[in-house]
Amino acid sequence: MIAWAAVAMAFSPSADSGKNLPVVHSFDGGRHFVRSIPTEDYNSSGKTEIYRVTSDGDELIEEYAVYMYGDLFFSWCPDQLTWGIVQLEPVRVIDPNDADKLGDISRLAFYLGGKKTREYSHEELAEMRLRKSTGHLKGGRGDFVVQGITKYYQSPNGYFSVKTRSEDANSEVVVAFDACTGELLDAEQGEPLKP
Repeated sequence: MIAWAAVAMAFSPSADSGKNLPVVHSFDGGRHFVRSIPTEDYNSSGKTEIYRVTSDGDELIEEYAVYMYGDLFFSWCPDQLTWGIVQLEPVRVIDPNDADKLGDISRLAFYLGGKKTREYSHEELAEMRLRKSTGHLKGGRGDFVVQGITKYYQSPNGYFSVKTRSEDANSEVVVAFDACTGELLDAEQGEPLKP
């Protein structure tokens, strides 16, 4: 009964249900932050800015012409001497009848140098068994757990990795992407997958 009340409260109708809101994420031990400001209520129109915090004030170092909704992860990209952003965007759930979609991912996008470098759609992610972000692997097909950005000793870039279940659901597998380019990697080797 208490759990149902919490779900009902989370979906209580209001004038702002599901609308975009300005967000701030800090990273690099608080020495940098990202501010994402929407210009419309329900899409990705807006801007996202990366700032370096200095004793003389905040210094704008990168700008993207997109509002970034969802979880953001950051990786230093030494070849480009800038920060890469990985965006894990959830399906927007506004209606209480769609509560089963909580945790579903609408897209995974990679940004670098003011531009989007790669994007994986909901359908592409589902083919990789990456449908629903969860706190732990429950055994459901498509459930995954974000491991975050990891450095690999053979690559100057970090990689964004998630853990999911194998096709037969009997073991765990890691799916990894280059955090700067978005390229799908062989998690064991830290190299791009061969076609």
